[in-house]
Amino acid sequence: MMCKKNILILLGLTLLSGCDTVRSTLGLQRTEPDEFNVIDRHPLTTPPGYGLRPPQSGQENVAIIDPHAKAQQSLTGQSAKLRPKAPQSAGEKMLLENISKNPSNQDIRTVINNEQQASQDAVNSRLSSLSKSQTDNKELIDPHAEYEQETGHAHPSKFLEEVN
Repeated sequence: MMCKKNILILLGLTLLSGCDTVRSTLGLQRTEPDEFNVIDRHPLTTPPGYGLRPPQSGQENVAIIDPHAKAQQSLTGQSAKLRPKAPQSAGEKMLLENISKNPSNQDIRTVINNEQQASQDAVNSRLSSLSKSQTDNKELIDPHAEYEQETGHAHPSKFLEEVN
C-alpha cells in the first residue's frame, strides 16, 4: 500500500512539473534576460587626437597623413610622414582669383526675400483673378434645390430649420 502511495505521489509530481504555472511558482522555470532591455555601458575613453591644437595659418595640415606612410608606421613603428601639399591646378587658381575679385553680397538674404515675395505676389494675383472670373461667369448653385430636383424630396436640413 505504501509503495502504491509513493508511486502515485511521484506520478502526480511528474505531471505537475509539466505545468507552467506550477513550474514558475516552484521556481523551476528559467527566465532568460531580454536582449533588448540590456544596456551596454562602454568604458570612458579619451577621444583620439584630444591633444591636438587648432591649426595655425602657414603651418602644414597635420590631419592629412599619407596612407602609405601610415601603413609603414603601423608595420615598423616609426612615425608617419605628412603628405606634401598638392600644387593648385589652373582651375583652382582661376576660381580663387574670381572669388577675390567679386566679393559676396552681404545683403543677399534681403534680396532673396524680396524676390520670393514678388513671386508669391504674382501667384496670389493670378489665383485671385482666376477665382473672380469663375464666380462672375456662373450663378451660384443652391445645394438644397439640387437635392430636391435629383431625389424629388425635400432636403433633410429643411426639416431641421423648421423645427428650430
